Amino acid sequence: MKLELDLMQWKDELSFSDTPDGRHIFCYIRKRFYVSTPEELVRQLTIQHLIHKGLYARGLINLEKAISLNGLTRRFDLVVYHSDGSPSILIECKAPTVKLSQKTFDQVAAYNLKVQAPYLVITNGIDTYCAQIDFDERQYTMLDYLPINSKASE
Repeated sequence: MKLELDLMQWKDELSFSDTPDGRHIFCYIRKRFYVSTPEELVRQLTIQHLIHKGLYARGLINLEKAISLNGLTRRFDLVVYHSDGSPSILIECKAPTVKLSQKTFDQVAAYNLKVQAPYLVITNGIDTYCAQIDFDERQYTMLDYLPINSKASE
């Protein structure tokens, strides 16, 4: 089931820089500017949502970390951690023009074989879906909300 999130409400919280090389967007987690691609915009809007809604603290969010999967190097978009360092949510961001599908969900689920987060999220900034993983039963349940870290202020 689709979550009712308005990620665009956070656009005013973002910082942009126009250079001769093009438009760049500031990443508050990595503390530098990156080329402002549609996917990067969605990633930054998602970060703003997590922080400003008080779901997670900035220090608990990690971006674009390389993982090895079946001998190939892949990069996840976002992982949000609990304060004890265990993964909480694995998030895959797509450009707004990319239609979210089972293939998108399969991509983040494959990454989760390494990450082992109990929640998976896919978003294109327009549509967002969240699933809770039951590792014992090897199944997932679609949710109509994002999980909240009760220790977000840490």
